[in-house]
Amino acid sequence: MQTSQRNNVLLMAASISGVVGPVTFTLGWIILGFRINHYSPVRQAISELARTGASTQLAMTLVFITYGVALVAYAFGLRTLNRPASNVAFVQGIAVLGIAASPLGSSTNRLHFIFAAITYITLAALPLLTMPTLMSSKYAQVVSRLWFVAIAFPLLVSVIGPESADGLYQRIGLTCGSAWIAWSAICLFVMKFLVGQAGIEPATKGL
Repeated sequence: MQTSQRNNVLLMAASISGVVGPVTFTLGWIILGFRINHYSPVRQAISELARTGASTQLAMTLVFITYGVALVAYAFGLRTLNRPASNVAFVQGIAVLGIAASPLGSSTNRLHFIFAAITYITLAALPLLTMPTLMSSKYAQVVSRLWFVAIAFPLLVSVIGPESADGLYQRIGLTCGSAWIAWSAICLFVMKFLVGQAGIEPATKGL
């Protein structure tokens, strides 16, 4: 397979995975959250749905695995355009898989929190790293910083803020991060396979 064809395959995989992963993750914690009595999405973290012994443990673990694998695939496709962003997305995918492998309520609690911290940091960093590939206008830095704040601030509050709203802030930050990944994946698809095939030069760097 020629290099250009191989890159197109990777980009297509990245575009699909970058949408499927975040959508699966978001729908997963929303739906499974309704299946546990007395579970509060405002107070309790998403990982509680995969806690050892929970009725939703298997299902939420599979959601984490799907999300992690999708992020790794997204990272490999992104590598052809933006290596730093690809590396960060890859680390994030591995961290999410680590979360799946170290559920709360087990001897791997400490590992779980380490993987969660890595996931938060890498998720917040993605807009800052991927924006130059998606947008080359003078507003790119402003947009990327706004996305960074929208992701990082709620996640930080979920860690150091009041426990009564941990789950809410975590969900706000992770949902903003998931939305960014899905949006960037759609942009990659449009710029490469729609705009590019139409013979129009995309107004982005590296494409």
